[in-house]
Amino acid sequence: MRVANISIVSDVIHIRVADMREVNRPLRRSKVYSLNLLKAKLGHIPFEKLRRENLIEYVRNCFHEGAGPFTLSSEFSHINTVITHAPAVHGIDVSKEPVELVLNAILDAEADRLCGAGRY
Repeated sequence: MRVANISIVSDVIHIRVADMREVNRPLRRSKVYSLNLLKAKLGHIPFEKLRRENLIEYVRNCFHEGAGPFTLSSEFSHINTVITHAPAVHGIDVSKEPVELVLNAILDAEADRLCGAGRY
């Protein structure tokens, strides 16, 4: 896939996976599973329109399906890596800011759950 043809989130995920295979570092099963979930649920969104609101909706849906903060932080860590890879390696203009904001919110929620909200 040529970089000029990259337009949606699933394309960005695809180039990350392809690049890892190219250097003989195929992704392991859990990361592939997470990235496939992200492709299925967020892959249709043009990456320049990937906003905090899309990601928050995804998180809420996952919480309703039973996913916890640890699972979501793992998935967002994977998408953060993909979004970091795209501009660094291919010069694709995609912002990490929405992913980082939501990842930080998930981690804060997990910290509150573990410590007890308001008990520090």
